[in-house]
Amino acid sequence: MPKIKTETSITKIKSKEKSTSGILDIILNSILDKKGEEIILIDLANINNTLFDKFIICTANSGIQAETICDEIIHNVQRETKVKPVSVEGRSNKEWILIDYFDTLVHIFISETRSYFKLEQLWADAEIKHINN
Repeated sequence: MPKIKTETSITKIKSKEKSTSGILDIILNSILDKKGEEIILIDLANINNTLFDKFIICTANSGIQAETICDEIIHNVQRETKVKPVSVEGRSNKEWILIDYFDTLVHIFISETRSYFKLEQLWADAEIKHINN
């Protein structure tokens, strides 16, 4: 017999959607504030067998800028939502920094690394939104 969603579980779902949307806005604004470029939001929610709902990809002009964008995102998300990332990887080489926020992944690339991996091409069947700088 299927489970019936209670009012409490529906409230939790709506709350999760709202917090995800809020985190997305904070992340995107943080990238823009630190002059990140070529910002792309990839919506994976309707793609089967994915572990994440959203990918955000941006380019930094240098490793220092990539680290600055990373720090800005972490600081602003934590300050405004009290949410800390699950993990942060790539800070030591500063070519590809990955910030994991449960169902949202943020990829901060320097341009050479982004050109090499072409990550957004892997998800061509997903909804891709370009964010204007």
